[in-house]
Amino acid sequence: MCIRILLVNPNSSQSMTENMKINVESIFSRTSMADEVNVSYFTAPPEAPRQIENNETSIKSTKVCFPILNDSTSEFYYQRYDGILVGCFSDHPLVTALSNQNKIDNHQTIICGLLDTSINYCNMLNKKPFSIITSNEEWVSILNKSVEDKLLNINRVENNLWRGTVSTNLQVLDLDNPENLEQIISRIKNENVEKLGSDIVILGCAGFSCLKNPLTAAFNHEVTFIEPIYVGLNLLLQMIQPGVSF
Repeated sequence: MCIRILLVNPNSSQSMTENMKINVESIFSRTSMADEVNVSYFTAPPEAPRQIENNETSIKSTKVCFPILNDSTSEFYYQRYDGILVGCFSDHPLVTALSNQNKIDNHQTIICGLLDTSINYCNMLNKKPFSIITSNEEWVSILNKSVEDKLLNINRVENNLWRGTVSTNLQVLDLDNPENLEQIISRIKNENVEKLGSDIVILGCAGFSCLKNPLTAAFNHEVTFIEPIYVGLNLLLQMIQPGVSF
């Protein structure tokens, strides 16, 4: 049986969905999983924010997206899928809204987001200090609070392995602009690596979805970059069908 996954872009920027799709297709092209997993893509309609910038835009995008994903007549009805990955690197309220509806309906769809799966993955990596690189400055305190209040395990805390969040000082839709790559590299080098001492850097925005390889090359493979969509899909697959991964 083919595993059905819906990758949700909760903002209305089709270009971001396309970048995520390119990334996912690249992932599956390197595996034998293409015939076993069907990934569909949802982009929020035009009345949703073009980019998720803060808590306010997260809430607005949830109000727009949730009725569609909870509409049994919609092709994107959440119950049509084995798993849903909300493609926003935050404690996005759409994850909670869908999870709560899942419980109310006594349904078994697995629902998760990019932040929780990425931090859970890093929690499993022993003795590796890690941090996040994100888009605009407003996300720094939001992500730090979400990670520190909800997601760190005791090993990360006791061993000071969580090093915090750094902003690129760029907006979400500017992250994949080739003209900004050097600025992103410079911020990671100066802040995440040299100042915070990170061995692992999480690419904390779906806007980074095609930048893992260029960044890995720029740092001569000395820094491990975590691409949340790759990690999110992998953990989602394992929760849907234990033993399945790529």
